[in-house]
Order: sequence, then structure tokens, then C-alpha cells
Amino acid sequence: MKKTALCVSTLLIMAAVFTAQAGVMVLPANDSLAAAGAWVNVPYSYVDDSLYTVGTGAANGSKNFRVGLADPSDTINQRITGVVIYAKCYLAGSKGKLQLVPFYDEVQGTASAPLGLSGTEITRSFDITVQRAQWLWEDIKNLSVQFKPKTAKTYYANHIFAVVTSIDTTAAQASHRFAFDPVATPDTVGVAFPLGISALDSLGILLASYNGSVLISDQTGTISPFIANFTGGLAAASITISDTMRNDFIVIDDGVANDTSGLFDVVNSGLHHFAVDPIGMQLKNVPFAISLSARDFFDDTVTSFTGKADMWDMTGTLTPDSTGAFAAGVWSGDVNIALGALKDSIACSYFNGKTISGLSNGFWVDDPLGVETGKLLEGLAGTVRINIFPNPLYRKAEFTVYSPKAGTARITVYNLLGQKAAQKDLGNINPGTVKLRWDLGSALPQGVYFADLQIDGKSASFKKLVILK
Repeated sequence: MKKTALCVSTLLIMAAVFTAQAGVMVLPANDSLAAAGAWVNVPYSYVDDSLYTVGTGAANGSKNFRVGLADPSDTINQRITGVVIYAKCYLAGSKGKLQLVPFYDEVQGTASAPLGLSGTEITRSFDITVQRAQWLWEDIKNLSVQFKPKTAKTYYANHIFAVVTSIDTTAAQASHRFAFDPVATPDTVGVAFPLGISALDSLGILLASYNGSVLISDQTGTISPFIANFTGGLAAASITISDTMRNDFIVIDDGVANDTSGLFDVVNSGLHHFAVDPIGMQLKNVPFAISLSARDFFDDTVTSFTGKADMWDMTGTLTPDSTGAFAAGVWSGDVNIALGALKDSIACSYFNGKTISGLSNGFWVDDPLGVETGKLLEGLAGTVRINIFPNPLYRKAEFTVYSPKAGTARITVYNLLGQKAAQKDLGNINPGTVKLRWDLGSALPQGVYFADLQIDGKSASFKKLVILK
């Protein structure tokens, strides 16, 4: 059922923990098992990167998807002491909820309580250790995770994985414990704070031989990072917690010892970022309306904000260059862009002791004279071409790419709001013409899109395409 584990980041490494032979193993999703509802690009949840599995949830949880996990390795003489499943995700718009559901082979386990999400990406966790009287490695091989939205919102899932802690049954376990440095209180949701931890022997003396990685968690299930790394018996980390809570505390567990920090509060500090309403295609030198709102960490409008924000765009020609005063946390007004651009965005910022910023979606500014400021690949402008036939298309179309030089090619398709709708990596191409068949019509809804051909990571050609149903 499972495929070979993917090497995706430094976190996805099994870490042997000092002489006591405790272990922490991170198992990423690597297999698409089931999907109910319109979920796009489920494999994007395998790797922690900028790509997302996207779908619309339902209040009854009927629109969900399930992924298998990479098989564990180096399990000989290792006894499992803990299993936690994770999902790194966010949703469009205001708050919503999801559940994480374990499956043991094809048998559904107990689902988590509804876990809160907002428009800010966070990692939610669910400890499933108690769902087995004794965990066997065969259980882990057959473990899968269902992502189950409980709100009718659009969900973006970045990374799904599990963390397994274990101990070596053949090794004598060194007696040790952990001690936390005092945690300041209150801490601010979404803002990093320092955390120091010491490994001590049975006499309370620093255990300088303790090296490796251990699992950390908190009561909100949103702590990041979720692994602390020890060197010479000491660990120092910059911790972020993405939900508010009174009397929160941090738990550390290496499969041998389990200890907790002191209590602290996590509070919402108010203004965290700006949100810009979606912007569609615009015309050069034709004013258009935009709307900005001041948001807190949970993406709720900060109605008390009445300040003004600076504004600019990627062409450097946006006018005006600042908003008026916000009213009840919102400002709306007309702006103008004086240059055409293949991909423009509007940015804003406000300084209140720290810089609060926001960025719109990408959008196309059309110039009727055909002069645009898209940063075409140097030396290839006007020579690299992408053609699409048929266009409009219903299902499959043939994409023809011509480049006079070799390079790494990628086609990214954007919708009218500048949001990435699909992507195709062509890999390394030789000089000349490359053709591929792409069934975009089955994957995307009817509408107008733009195909952006990138060579070596830089835009080289841009083409409008239309999908009909």
C-alpha cells in the first residue's frame, strides 16, 4: 500500500537519540488512497513546500481525502511509545474546522475533535497513541490519514505526516529527565519565542552525552517546530504557537522520559497582517477599485484599526501610494497602474513599532498597445514561444514549447485572479521544440486562464487559454 519514503527536508530524518536508543521517526504522506469531492493535486500534500492540495469542504465532512504514509525504517528491537498525526494547512476566508482521522489499513479509527483553522497556515496535530493498547510496526505500515473538513470553505493542505517515537528494547535505558527554562507569559499567537531545555541525569546534573531529536507538543496542537534537537544535553529553539490558550504548557517526549514546562498564556495581539480582496485582470491607465482589511492572526478583521497604509505595486507606477484612513478595519478606493504587466501584485505596509504588511494575488495588467513589463528571460525575449492547440480546449490540448537554448522548463497556469491553477514540469529541455499533451480540461473548471512558460525559473512566454465544458 505504501511507496518508498520521500526525502523532503531535514525534518524527515530518523534521529537516534544518544545512548538510550530512543528514536523519533517522521513519516510523510506518499500515497493517494481516496478522495471524495473535488480535491485537486492530492500528491502536493506529500512534501512541505509551496504547493497545495486544494478542495472545498462540507459541513458534514463528506468532502475529504485520505493519504497513506511512508513505511518506517530501522525498526528492529524498537518498541513504539507514541504516534501523532499532523496536517499543515489553512483555508480561504474566515475561520473553519477540520478533523484528522486515522485509518488502520481500511478500518477507521477515532477522529480528532474539530480542529480550528483560519487564513494563516498552521500545523495541527492529533495524538493517536491511546487508540492501540500496543502499537506494532505493522500497524504503522498500514496507517493512513484522512483530511476531513467540517466547514464549507476552500481548504489548502500543504503537508500531511506522522511522527513515531520508540525505544530500543535491547539497550539499558539511561535514567534521565528534562528541565525547561522558564517560559515568559503571556506569549503572542503566531509570534516566535525562545525555548530552552536541558537533559539531566538521575542526580539532576547536565547529561552532556545526550544528543539527537525529541518530540515536543503543546495543548493547542499547533506548536512549531514539533522536534527539538539536543547537542551536549542542551536544546534551544524558537517556538511558535498558532492558537490562543490560557495555561498552555509544552510536553517533551523521547520515548523514555516525558516532562512538561511551566504554564503560560498565549494571547492574540491584534493587528497581524493586511488582506487584499482578489483582483482580476485590469487595463493600463484605467482606474479600478480595491479593498483592504486589517486582520489579526486568525484572519478576523481588526475593527479598531483606523490608520493608513502605504501602497505600491511591482511596476512602481501605482497611484495613489497610500490608503486613506481605515474605517472599522477596512479601506476601499480606486487605484491606477500606468504600465502593463504580465504578473503584477499590490503590496501594502504599516509601521507601529514593527512592520505589518499584506500582498494581493497576482493579476495581469493589459496594455492595448501590447507593451508589458513582465520580466522576460534575458536574451530570450521574443524568441521563446508557447503555443496551445486547440484553444479554446475542451479536454486535452497540445502544448508546443520552443526555446533556442537548453534549460529547465515549467508551465504554470493561472486563473483570472492570478492564482495558480495547475503546473507541469518539463524538466531539462534541449534547444528546439518540445511538445506535450495535457488534459487541463478535466482538471480545471470552465474559464479563462493564462499559461506562463518559465525557463530556469524565469518567465519567458505568456499565453492566454480558454477552457470550455
